[in-house]
Amino acid sequence: MSDGQVLLAVPRPPRDLDGHALLAFHLQRRHGIKTRLFTGPELERDLLSHPPDVLVLDFLGWPDRAIQARLAHRLGIAVALLPTAGVYPDPVWFLRAAGKFTGVSRSVAAFLLWGNYSRDTLLEDKLAAPARIWVTGCPRFDFYAPPYLSLMTQRTALLDRLGITNHQAPLILWSTNTNEWNNRHGRGGKAWRQRAGDAASIPNQELVAILQDQKTQFHAHSTVVSELAALHPEWNVLIRVHPLEAVTPYERIAAKRNNLFVDSTAPIRDLLYHCNVLLQRGCTVATEAWMLDKPVLQLSMGSFQMEWATPEHLAGSHPVATIAEADEVIRGYLSGMPIPQAQLEARQRYLERYYYRVDGRSAERCADALAAIVETAKRTGPDRAVIAERARAALQDLRRKEAQRLPNRVKDVLHIEREKSLRIWRQGPAQINPSQVAELFARFAQALQAAQPDNPGQKSRTESNGG
Repeated sequence: MSDGQVLLAVPRPPRDLDGHALLAFHLQRRHGIKTRLFTGPELERDLLSHPPDVLVLDFLGWPDRAIQARLAHRLGIAVALLPTAGVYPDPVWFLRAAGKFTGVSRSVAAFLLWGNYSRDTLLEDKLAAPARIWVTGCPRFDFYAPPYLSLMTQRTALLDRLGITNHQAPLILWSTNTNEWNNRHGRGGKAWRQRAGDAASIPNQELVAILQDQKTQFHAHSTVVSELAALHPEWNVLIRVHPLEAVTPYERIAAKRNNLFVDSTAPIRDLLYHCNVLLQRGCTVATEAWMLDKPVLQLSMGSFQMEWATPEHLAGSHPVATIAEADEVIRGYLSGMPIPQAQLEARQRYLERYYYRVDGRSAERCADALAAIVETAKRTGPDRAVIAERARAALQDLRRKEAQRLPNRVKDVLHIEREKSLRIWRQGPAQINPSQVAELFARFAQALQAAQPDNPGQKSRTESNGG
């Protein structure tokens, strides 16, 4: 057992917390490694205040993540990449995630990748040596397989939480993903475009196309969903808003229909588990629905400049181009129409290539990989006393710079905590509560105990190099 420490960045708690907590659970259970889960903009300060052995980040294509990776590397802290998103229209996005265009890929000790496709992309580009790449799968997908499948919320409890009183009606789920254009921090994608441009990795022409396509998608698909709800008052139609999207525009749409509901907080896996049909366009959520053998519609209404999915992804869902076509297909599935065999086969090929295995063991494989990095970092890197001293000096320098900033001087005069933004619409996410993590740990342990494995302490082999 190890006395190592890991700092795990959780970019979007509604989506990522449970899967990352499961990884932390296995790091503690299998290796005795303590994990701190952190979200929000103050990661740099936390890194310096409590320097870990390994820092785990999600996407190295953004300037802030690149700064954090460089800082950790400079201190002697190992950096690992664990993506939290995995459906991209072009392989170049996997290179962006790995830090090619921000120049930090060489600072990464280990790439924990979802599948062999992303591994092959990095190898073909010679961005990383095979020894630094671990194919693990995605921790949050473990909840779609035993033993964690038992943790799904019961249908009655879920529908009550959503405010749905007709529990027997079919549940049609629309998952939105226009989060760059309809961002909760500002409509029109201006902030996102500026941020992406600063990363110097996304051409301006592509940024403009993405935002225009998302605007088209928002208007076209919200019309489709609203009209389907009007055509079928006997259905419950639920709009699941992307965690980074503004909810208000969807609430305005739902206010016009008694059977149209909006949610942005319930775990997406619970919604997928209990829905009858999923509506979406080129979203990772589609692949999660495949794991549960759910009918999935690919909404193609609208004129788009670029397709936000690979052909392999599109082949796993049912394409519809008109409201009438969507209506017919949904009614067919509700009446018992089976998912076409060609779709099922395309889904299986995609899941194996892009996600490796959906077997409930991805968090364990990630834990084993990180444990190996912790041990390597302890053997070959500077000792903790040296890292702590470097971190103290860097933290003092950070505090001096922060004290000189005008917003902080104003906060000091007004006795406002510096972590609190003066712009109330830009407040960061609430920090992850240790009791919340402890509760998740207890649920994970209960699921494992209920499964009664033959040897609960046996470790699975972590897959390296796609083996």
